[in-house]
Order: sequence, then C-alpha cells, then structure tokens
Amino acid sequence: MHKLIIIIFILTLLSACSNKKEVDLRDHSLEEFSLEKYLGEWVEVARTDNKFERGLTKVTANYSKEGNKIIAVNRGWSEEKQKWKMSKGYIKETPQSGRLKVSFFRPFYGSYNVLYVDEDYRYALVGGGRSKYLWVLRRREAEMSEQLVEEYLNTARRLGYDTEGMIFLQK
Repeated sequence: MHKLIIIIFILTLLSACSNKKEVDLRDHSLEEFSLEKYLGEWVEVARTDNKFERGLTKVTANYSKEGNKIIAVNRGWSEEKQKWKMSKGYIKETPQSGRLKVSFFRPFYGSYNVLYVDEDYRYALVGGGRSKYLWVLRRREAEMSEQLVEEYLNTARRLGYDTEGMIFLQK
C-alpha cells in the first residue's frame, strides 16, 4: 500500500514539474456531443509526435461498447518491425460535453477531449489535457481535404495546442 502511495506521489510530482503547458478547456465545451454517434472506426490524419505511436502509420482507433464498458482499440503499422501494434483501453464519460477519460494502463486515466466534431461525425479534432497531444481524425469512408485539415489545426491553435511538428499520415 505504501508503495502505491509513493508511486502516485511521484507521478503527480513529475506531472507538476513538466514543462509542457496545460490547456485550459473549462471555457470550451461542445454544445452537444453524442458518444453513440462517435463510436466506430476513425483513421488518424495527423498527430503530434508521441512515444506510444512513434513510427506507426495506418493508425486507426475503434471505439465500441462491450456491455456497459466503452472500449478503445488503437492499431498502427510498424514499418520497422513489419507488424501491427495494437493497444486496448477503456473510456469513461465525464459531466462536461465531449470530455472523456481514457486508460490504457488501468487504473490511471488521462484526458481525451473531443475539441470539435462536425455535425455528421465524419471528422474530429481530439486533444489531451496537455498541448503536446493532438489528433485530427476522419471516418474511414470520409475524405479530408488539406484545407479542412488546416481549419481543424487553426481551431486547435486557438485553444492553445501546439501544432508545430505535426505528423501527417493520411488524407
């Protein structure tokens, strides 16, 4: 028990000492967000570099319900290892519209913020609680123009996300 408390303390301390800017989303909430409409497969169009997806292409995220749980399954192709990498996580809803919590390492949950989604749920802008995590997503069957990608990135910039060094995967 003492070890768990020490680990949580250290993680909290490391988080507080991080030089990455926190993004304040209290004043930004989607007017309406339907998790039911959001469920399904999304294709990564662009992302900020992060260690858990580094080197991956053809990245998809599939959100589904299994009983009363919401499951996230992320897949990406590793050219270096010549194989698919997959991770399974769990999503929890929060009281704020579009704000979810995701865990790939239970019991620890991180912020998963749907910053913008079009009315037909074909395109989405998703960010973490820190400006270093940002994704532009599209449904598999939807095409996304460069102009539309730039509009989504402009929205992210207005919210305080760092879009420098974005990795563009698919259009």
